[in-house]
Amino acid sequence: MRAFRTPSRTLRRALLLAAVLAVPSSLHAQSFAVGGNIFAVNDVGSAAITSGFQTWGGSVFGELTLDRHVVFQVRGERFSVRGSGMGAPNIRINAATVTVAYLFSEDWFSAGLFAGFGGYFLRPASPGPGEEVVDRNEEAFGFCGGLITIFEMGPRWDVRVHGMGHLIRSNASRKPIEIGLGLAYHF
Repeated sequence: MRAFRTPSRTLRRALLLAAVLAVPSSLHAQSFAVGGNIFAVNDVGSAAITSGFQTWGGSVFGELTLDRHVVFQVRGERFSVRGSGMGAPNIRINAATVTVAYLFSEDWFSAGLFAGFGGYFLRPASPGPGEEVVDRNEEAFGFCGGLITIFEMGPRWDVRVHGMGHLIRSNASRKPIEIGLGLAYHF
């Protein structure tokens, strides 16, 4: 009886080459990007009340293109909202969010929806003259989502316009809305 023989070296190489070529092209062409945004914040819970856009914020992000139309993003944000009571100082919010976006692509831009969740760290600013601290330091969980449009400015750069709403599960149940502009660099 003959012993089982291992495949020849040429056959093993051919099988390895076939396996590599069979891997979906989306895995070969994953795109990484980093960038930042600046935005105005409306903390009255409605984008229709434009007088509510009284504070500003910024964010940095890293993202990974999972598929031609699907983007995973990790974002760190810092922004302010008004205090809960009359004469209360603003509240600084540091947030770490994770979102997934689905984009519809055109020749020179993409637009889509995104949603996710995150951790929010609320800290009242030091009170000024005549202000009284009403809010306390708080850590909260929350959800976020919105719309994004990405304009390609070349093979590595893009400009982004976004509108994003947050539902922060804090004691005061904050619902800030942000409208902003960003820039990203792709690797």
